[in-house]
Amino acid sequence: MIRNSPILPNTILKYSIIVIENRERKARVGQEVQREYERQQLHEELQQRTRDFVDSMWQSLE
Repeated sequence: MIRNSPILPNTILKYSIIVIENRERKARVGQEVQREYERQQLHEELQQRTRDFVDSMWQSLE
């Protein structure tokens, strides 16, 4: 009885699509988080280099 039901294959198909979409969304979010982390790391490195440069300029003036 269940085998001939058109609802079951459709339900499985819909569930499979949801699972795939969730995996894709999770992967995209993971990539976005990684990019944001790398951006913050680069920003912090740039700030540190700028501070070091300014400090060296001040020291050369003294």
